[in-house]
Amino acid sequence: MNRIKILHLFLLALILSGCTSLPKDNGLSDVHDLLNERGVETTVPDSDKLDEFINSLVTELISLDDATQLALINNTDLHKSYANLGIAAADVYEAGRISNPIFSFSQLDSNQSGERDKITLGFVASLSDLITLSSRKSLAESQFAAMKQSIAADVLRILNEVQAAFYEYAAALQIQSLKQQQFKTAMLSSQLAERYRRAGNISDREELEEKAKTSNAMFESFEANAIALAARTELANLLGLTIEENWQINAELQIPSNTEIDITSLKATATQSRMDLLAAQLEAERLAKQLGITNWTRYLGDLDVGFERERETDGAKLKGPTVEWEVPIFNQHYDENIRVVSEFKMAMLEVKKLSTEIQNEVHANYLKTKDARALVHEYQHNFIPNQSAIVSRAQEEENFMLIGTFELLDTKQEEYESYVGLIEALQNYWIAYANLMYAAGDSLSLPSSTKNDVFNIEDHLTSSPSNGHDAHAHH
Repeated sequence: MNRIKILHLFLLALILSGCTSLPKDNGLSDVHDLLNERGVETTVPDSDKLDEFINSLVTELISLDDATQLALINNTDLHKSYANLGIAAADVYEAGRISNPIFSFSQLDSNQSGERDKITLGFVASLSDLITLSSRKSLAESQFAAMKQSIAADVLRILNEVQAAFYEYAAALQIQSLKQQQFKTAMLSSQLAERYRRAGNISDREELEEKAKTSNAMFESFEANAIALAARTELANLLGLTIEENWQINAELQIPSNTEIDITSLKATATQSRMDLLAAQLEAERLAKQLGITNWTRYLGDLDVGFERERETDGAKLKGPTVEWEVPIFNQHYDENIRVVSEFKMAMLEVKKLSTEIQNEVHANYLKTKDARALVHEYQHNFIPNQSAIVSRAQEEENFMLIGTFELLDTKQEEYESYVGLIEALQNYWIAYANLMYAAGDSLSLPSSTKNDVFNIEDHLTSSPSNGHDAHAHH
């Protein structure tokens, strides 16, 4: 086989090897598949129906599932993570192709009369690219797989933040309503104190004490307003909404079930399902492959082959193959080997660090859910019923003038405070539960509930105790 045929075959191999296409939809469907496996519904309406879909969600009370869908559509950080897929896909495309061949041309005038110009034509392509193509493509695909896992992990992290922000806002709204009611009760107590002092039934000091309680209740009400506004702002940022828009959430908080969480199963699930850990493992595997490739390619250097045709000034024509090879005499690219070895060690340490942190996250959030559930049970079955019974007994004693109206109102305020504790315990439980499921890499969905399984402070806010004994002020 002559040299021309060999060159033609080589050029054909170069052309065929360069026909790598971009990954389908930049790998987005693969990321969605990873999320669907973990209970995240990633289907969104077509772009022409997107505004209509968003409006349908924000015009009703937004549920936790609605908030998740809004985040998938509107969250900027989430879409920035998706945009990174394009960069990774471009790397795969680049790794699967060889460098473009180089065509050269030169025309040199002769200073001899009657002689032709010297013309040289050259065509050079990288043989090094062709030799390492399969290895480079495999490395890029491994890196792309790790990137898809990492981006899916980012999506779950953002959705976990949405869950936490949703619970914080729901609790803040309920406490805001409660503190407003406490403020109203305190104002009633202050008004009664003023009337009692005018009738001579209490001293100036006692009236001032009631006014101070009213001021304190106002401070707490304003603080609750600020906390609710901050929680609304945080949730709005995650959902891509503005706080001035007229959207509201379903602020009911589900009562935890008595079913014990299987911590051993969750820890095992975390090892298999946590996508940032899987991404770190894939990256370590990629670097292990790259280390092996670097060991045998670092002596190769740049190797280019081509064809050159030259017409001399006397009309003679010269042609034939050319080879250019970087001879590894002074530099065997040992620095590349050191770099990859260091990166591989760091990747392995990252896997170990993540594995430990994830196990700790799972266990810590499990303990938080356990403690918060115990608190919810104590508030729900002991503390609040006892506080309500105290209010009832105080009402009876006030009716028989055994205690004063102010003592009765104080017991009502203490009952309201017990509800604050319950709301905070519910908030802490569900945030810890969401963090636990995220830490385990498990489904983000929550247990189903009924109306009897939820708590809403509006169902427990009643009017303040009757002040039917105002006539006492005239005795």
